[in-house]
Amino acid sequence: MHRKTSEPSFINVLIPDHIERNDQLDRIDKMIDWPKVAKQVNGLYASPEGRPAYAPLTMVKIIILQQWYDASDVAIEEAVIDRLSFRRFAGLSLDDAVPDHSTISRFRKAVAERGLARQLFEEVGRQLEEKGLLVKKGTLIDASVIEAQARRPHSEAGARSKTDPDAAWTRKGKKSRFGYKLHIGMDGVSGLIRGVELTPANVADTDVADALIMGDEEAVFGTLKRSYGYWQTRYVGLEKNVAEAMFKVLAYNLRRADGLCEARGAAIA
Repeated sequence: MHRKTSEPSFINVLIPDHIERNDQLDRIDKMIDWPKVAKQVNGLYASPEGRPAYAPLTMVKIIILQQWYDASDVAIEEAVIDRLSFRRFAGLSLDDAVPDHSTISRFRKAVAERGLARQLFEEVGRQLEEKGLLVKKGTLIDASVIEAQARRPHSEAGARSKTDPDAAWTRKGKKSRFGYKLHIGMDGVSGLIRGVELTPANVADTDVADALIMGDEEAVFGTLKRSYGYWQTRYVGLEKNVAEAMFKVLAYNLRRADGLCEARGAAIA
């Protein structure tokens, strides 16, 4: 079962419309067909028995907020409690309880275990493409090392961490790094990310490049170093970190798409 969020209460009605609004969140909320996004995760916690779970879409939106504001589970719980704009974006009224940090963590784990974060990313990408935001004139291939959360092993010679055995060493020039490698394929005109892979850091860029080239490019470019405030993994293990990477690029694409719409001078209906 899923919890049903409350209709706007008398308290909600009393709050002036301009109070604690976030124009960007409102625009993004209107830009996406969220029921189609929700279909990717609606099977989670849909048991006919037991305590009703929060609507999966509410959880997805909270995790997207978490990426934008680089917040821990505890911090995003507190932020959604405190900020009306966050509640509105997540689909929660003032009468609704906010998912606690452990609920957020369990939901993200369930999404990671089922590989659903990629489906969320791809559904948002399809919608942005339908809106004409992807020009498809070239793909920029970018690979960035993301430091592991786990402590580095003492030896670099193929040593693995007991805490995070999926992380690996890589070396560029004289500098060694331990963790993962984020590979992205970015639309050369819009700057939207079209493809993403996360691998142990020792996987060569060229091994992943073919998966990121979409087949409709007029040109392919080499490494483009770009960051979205993502220097270190927050979790341990490839599965969880792949989900984090997908949510990161999904959140990036939503903000980037909003900027493209603003640059055009009109919101996309």
